[in-house]
Amino acid sequence: MLGGTDSHYYRRIADNVMLFSGYVEDPRWGAAHQVDERIPADALQGSVEFFKRFLKKY
Repeated sequence: MLGGTDSHYYRRIADNVMLFSGYVEDPRWGAAHQVDERIPADALQGSVEFFKRFLKKY
């Protein structure tokens, strides 16, 4: 989940819950929870790199 807004609910039932997001916001994103909500695929590369580095260290 991008914002991780529901993560705190899972702490009671899961051992490993991330309470943050590795996504870097891009001005081209559409408004959240709107008809035109979107994230351009080319805007995700920085986030992909973050998660790759994070998971290798974790």
